[in-house]
Amino acid sequence: MNNALFAAATTLAVLTGAAQAQVPRTLPDTQSSGAVTASLQTLLADWDRIGFQPPSKPGQYRVYGRDGHVTSGPEYNYMISLIRTAGADARAGRKEEALTKIASVRRLLGPQQGEPSR
Repeated sequence: MNNALFAAATTLAVLTGAAQAQVPRTLPDTQSSGAVTASLQTLLADWDRIGFQPPSKPGQYRVYGRDGHVTSGPEYNYMISLIRTAGADARAGRKEEALTKIASVRRLLGPQQGEPSR
């Protein structure tokens, strides 16, 4: 049953759009911590909301997203890498490492909507 649920979740994780294609959409299975899964889901929802367009070249100076979000090409690629490895860490049961990487991406994204700037 767990395998069927995981397979269904993986199937539903397919994305549309070039910007979203680079972000992994499979979430940890039910053996992972609920806090890690919830944090990763929230991060992915925010990433989708921001909607960064992938850089056209690796060193692109500015990468724009919605709501005034701007990053650089290298930082965009770094965030993608952190998100991927956070998902892999969560699936492998490395909860602390996954949460640390999720927090790093959060810091790079800046304040969430409705949250004051620091």
